[in-house]
Amino acid sequence: MKKITFLMLIISVIFTIISCSGSSGGDTETGYVDPGDWTGKDVKTNKAYTFANYPDNSGQACLAIIYQNTLGENDYLGIAAKETGFDLKIYCSGYSSIPLGLNTLSACTIVINSTTTNNASIGVDIDDNLDGSYTIVFTADVTGTNIKSGDTITAVKYP
Repeated sequence: MKKITFLMLIISVIFTIISCSGSSGGDTETGYVDPGDWTGKDVKTNKAYTFANYPDNSGQACLAIIYQNTLGENDYLGIAAKETGFDLKIYCSGYSSIPLGLNTLSACTIVINSTTTNNASIGVDIDDNLDGSYTIVFTADVTGTNIKSGDTITAVKYP
């Protein structure tokens, strides 16, 4: 009898492990998705950003990307720029492609350094520069952030 009980316990543990190994729909599938380690990427010089309240940066040292992907079953658009003392991450859900032209991005989470603004709407004009980069011009001040109308990012498409 002890052998049968032990065997049933082992089978129960195996089924539990198998059933929990898939996507659980937990916290890891919400919010900003970090594109990973900034190092080791193809270094291109066609990146830049200009923000009224932060130092400008351009060239190979500038870390600026735009990406579109799917997490779980949700499409999202991400924009990120980084330098010492400046770390911008924008995550907007519901975008199956990079929207070109004048748009209002909605349902966005913005993280500047460690300050988060949720459910933001962002006025942008996005142009494909046809060299693997996109220019993003903010067309209005973004409430709750230091992003001002006229701020720009030239970001490399990732991946």
